[in-house]
Amino acid sequence: MKDAYNLVQQDFDALLGLFSGDREEAGRSYEKLRNGLIRFFQFRGCNDPEQLVDETFNRVASKVADYESAKNSNPTGYIYGFARNVLLEQARKKETQLEPEHLGIQTVAETYDDARELAFECLTKCLDEFPERERSLVIEYYCRERVEKIADRKRLAANAKCSQAALHLKIFRIKGRLRTCVENCKENNV
Repeated sequence: MKDAYNLVQQDFDALLGLFSGDREEAGRSYEKLRNGLIRFFQFRGCNDPEQLVDETFNRVASKVADYESAKNSNPTGYIYGFARNVLLEQARKKETQLEPEHLGIQTVAETYDDARELAFECLTKCLDEFPERERSLVIEYYCRERVEKIADRKRLAANAKCSQAALHLKIFRIKGRLRTCVENCKENNV
């Protein structure tokens, strides 16, 4: 994430002032919004939603002076805008790693962790054998989650100068070759 935003008492008071002039009512609104933001980050698969909510409120509090209540009668939407930016930064920061499960590679065995580790090692080895273009295409295709992957796959199709259906077919073929390579690798290492 960007620079750390530290919340001071004056900024927190200004943040509560966005909700109401009555401190009790503002506190209730703050807690309600805080719970909503926690769910917002949880539903998007974030590991530490409370920390991201704190980061969101810290940023909002540091920008309260810029908030124009005449134009924005609802501070909730304003704060969710900050939350979306924090989420985007978190997604960029998150390591994009292709997992064996994305390719339908089975990792079930007596010791799941060992099987998973072997599958991941084989996947990495096999990816290294693929041409750079195919390797980067399949990694980019599978590295995003939920809503982000839809837009990302449209972008990938546009960059490849093909339709989304053609991109899907290309990925399907690469994935088949990759799965075969990984299965062979796993059989040779077991």
